[in-house]
Amino acid sequence: MSLLLATVVFAQNAIEEGMLVSGAWEGIVITNPGEFPAMVTLSLRRGDQLIEQTPLELAPGQTRTIRMDRLFSASADGAAISYRSSQHILLFGYNGSAITPAPTALIPKRRSVRSASPPVLVHKTAVLTPSKDNTLFQAFDGSLSNGAGPHVFAGVTRTGSIRRALLAFDVTSQIPPGAQVTRVALTLRISQSISGPQTIRLHRVTADWGEGSSDAGFGSDGRGAPAKTGDATWLHRFFPGQRWVAVGGDFDSVPDAAVNSASINYTWESAGMITRVQQWLDQPATNFGWIVFGNESGFATAKRFDSSEISPGTTQPSLTIEYDSK
Repeated sequence: MSLLLATVVFAQNAIEEGMLVSGAWEGIVITNPGEFPAMVTLSLRRGDQLIEQTPLELAPGQTRTIRMDRLFSASADGAAISYRSSQHILLFGYNGSAITPAPTALIPKRRSVRSASPPVLVHKTAVLTPSKDNTLFQAFDGSLSNGAGPHVFAGVTRTGSIRRALLAFDVTSQIPPGAQVTRVALTLRISQSISGPQTIRLHRVTADWGEGSSDAGFGSDGRGAPAKTGDATWLHRFFPGQRWVAVGGDFDSVPDAAVNSASINYTWESAGMITRVQQWLDQPATNFGWIVFGNESGFATAKRFDSSEISPGTTQPSLTIEYDSK
């Protein structure tokens, strides 16, 4: 294997591009040396024409080796690969059987240096409510949902049935392009619980899903209601036709955050959430929100949270985002 390039992509350059410009490559190697997930977008280009893009996520410490024919469906011959990363990564290209020097293999693009004073960054805060939310009710036939209901649920019922909440936020509706996210906090209010404090985790959802018109009412909506067109269910991303790849939802195995709280307000805040929201801002097509996991290792751990449909709206889920922008 011949390494064609070796470079470090720094967080402050995450909105700039670098491009592999020499050789015909058999594949690439990407390493995330950091302690948080890294979001990387690889683009195949011929001249100024974008041919194809592939988003990747690397867990902390993960290294991935990917052949070009697995990375892109189009041929990479005669093309260039540009990258975009949310944080530090190591990026290598390989080809052939002998080591090849790397001095000109990667040409990073840099912003031109001007003598004028740099623009002043303004620190701002936005508070978002969900653009959609729902609950996955464990059911072998995928018949239950609660898209328009006033609550979402996470955990396991007394009878051993699993509940998982889904939440999505339209980040680009209130955060300007190019902003740098500095803090993220998600707060959900518990309005009913059948257990004491439980560890509850946020995982990134990896496929789009729906909020239909199903509504199980206020008092007993932990049982769910018959799913309506467009609802997410235990089997479906969009009822009745489009299914999850995995029963119970498609999501990253590594959580973005976890919290155990004795308060009625559960608040998640982590560096992983900052990275995630920055990814959603920079790459809106990857934003499918979070799935909320309660303790699924026993019985009677479920918790009921107020949803975006709760009235009055003072206890709706809220996503607080602090960011710097020009």
